[in-house]
Amino acid sequence: MKNKQIIGLVVAGAVFIVTGVTSVLTNTLSANTMAEDVTTMLAGELEFDPPADDSGADAEQCTGYIVWISAQYNDGLY
Repeated sequence: MKNKQIIGLVVAGAVFIVTGVTSVLTNTLSANTMAEDVTTMLAGELEFDPPADDSGADAEQCTGYIVWISAQYNDGLY
């Protein structure tokens, strides 16, 4: 084999090995991080903080909008 072919083969092999190692490390770190997050959620240590309702609409008004939109669809206006 010529010198350039050997160098190309070595570089290709190195890239292949680095890609494989990087993939394994990424998957391992991702699995560990995900396991910690799931454990935190299941243990009840995570508290859900819903967004503030700034729409100013009450439940009765929202129900009225839903009925009105449904009627518009049923009449074929949309």
